[in-house]
Amino acid sequence: MGSIFISYSHEDDRLKERVVKHLSILPSRLDLWEDSRIKPGENWYERIQRELRSANAAVLLVSADFLTSNFILKEEVPQLLERREREGLYVTPLIARPCAWQEVTWLRGMQLEPKDGKPLSACKVHQVEKILAMLAVKIAHHEQDIADREHFGIPLPAQRGGSEKPEGAYKVLVVDDHPIVRLGVAQTLDCEPDLEVVGMAEDAHEAVEKSKACSPDIVLMDISLRDMDGFEATKIITQQFPNTKVLVFSMHWGTSYAKRALLAGAMGYVLKTEATEKLPTAIRCVRDGGIYLSKDVQGAIPGKAAPEDVSNVPTPEGCLSDREREVFHMIGEGYSTREIADKLHLSVKTVETYRAHIKEKLGLQDANELLRSAIKWASAQGEEAE
Repeated sequence: MGSIFISYSHEDDRLKERVVKHLSILPSRLDLWEDSRIKPGENWYERIQRELRSANAAVLLVSADFLTSNFILKEEVPQLLERREREGLYVTPLIARPCAWQEVTWLRGMQLEPKDGKPLSACKVHQVEKILAMLAVKIAHHEQDIADREHFGIPLPAQRGGSEKPEGAYKVLVVDDHPIVRLGVAQTLDCEPDLEVVGMAEDAHEAVEKSKACSPDIVLMDISLRDMDGFEATKIITQQFPNTKVLVFSMHWGTSYAKRALLAGAMGYVLKTEATEKLPTAIRCVRDGGIYLSKDVQGAIPGKAAPEDVSNVPTPEGCLSDREREVFHMIGEGYSTREIADKLHLSVKTVETYRAHIKEKLGLQDANELLRSAIKWASAQGEEAE
């Protein structure tokens, strides 16, 4: 059983109690660190080193007293935290009170809470409670990842010993809502000397958070996630983190899915039915600047062109929103405007507006052309799904 390390200063006692209240629901032991309470003659660095070695997460309450403590002033501690973070420690500095935290280079590079830099002491009670509740959830996810990896025998970076990854190893974040798939993929990739799994996520929100926290070189993205689909998650990650590439890894067969992935910003599409050894090959292809497509979906782009060159002709995958594609598909399946409105819980007027937008985006002249195009597209979708 790991622990959660909580560092605070005497002036933050009340906030520390609130942090403890939220984190005490987790199974981990809470280790509290306060500089002024270290006994005379005690080797504080050896103690902090020992406590951080067993910790899964570290929460730092940042205030003026904290910035003048041994914890920050002694170079060894930030170096120790940075090293443990690379080995899998989840570190979150909480800005407790107004202070010059921006002057501490090490803190500037961390993922701070609150994100806007506003001290918790200036937040309303419900805002503080929300931030601490979310922190507890994030730490719970992180600890579950650690437990899953230990259960399935996937080594943590700190446990690799002689097989330590080289400095230039390509960092991978694995996103899948099925724990066994997620962990199996991580284990496969961790066996490759030039690839390093730096994190795992089970939904899109966590994928975005870990893309920020772990700075992966590539995100291996499933499509079917609980909170939003992998296409939308791909758009968010490629827009927010332009140095991070995305490779979609999915069970969905069909060129339409591959087209959507590429148009969302992904650099490839790998089917889960592929042989296991294809996955590292696909990642290396993307790493080297290429686009990887499984054999069965290579028709997604003529001659494997870059995503922006997929087609000059408007397509449902390329120019329609998710809702517009849904309406377009239902038109092709023979549903009337009223039936579409009822099934999607929309007004008839809203569906008519969608129809007008679809015609405009696809360059269709009238309702008959819209119907013919929709039938053809829906039929192709059905054939690909078989």
